[in-house]
Amino acid sequence: MSVARNINIGEAPSASVHYLQGYSQPDGTIVLEASFRGRFMKGSEIFLPEGFSGAVLEKKEGSNGTEATTSYSATGTFDSFTYWNHDTAPVATDGIRRAMEWAALASHIHKPVDHKHVEAEVAKREAQGKDKEAK
Repeated sequence: MSVARNINIGEAPSASVHYLQGYSQPDGTIVLEASFRGRFMKGSEIFLPEGFSGAVLEKKEGSNGTEATTSYSATGTFDSFTYWNHDTAPVATDGIRRAMEWAALASHIHKPVDHKHVEAEVAKREAQGKDKEAK
């Protein structure tokens, strides 16, 4: 069963999207299927890493009297989105999935480090090393 939806993409004429029934992969990923302008697509929902949110921006062009200006204003937010591949099911190595993994990892790498926590961890590891030497 498919459901047709019309989506207006900028200045382009409206395009018909047909959503098909999805399925679950062995790793638990839900795969969505759709047909867009006759092209078969498979997609998956991606949730943004904790602490991140997405913004929907509206472009506004104008003039300040002497030159053209462009500005953007936020019209909404989101915490997940669906990305689509042409003809192939989404996999863990897709670039967009890896980018979201990196964003989460980077936030941990760049967190401030508490000096007392570092000293406690060093002392703990030194104690573990001495225990191994004693055995």
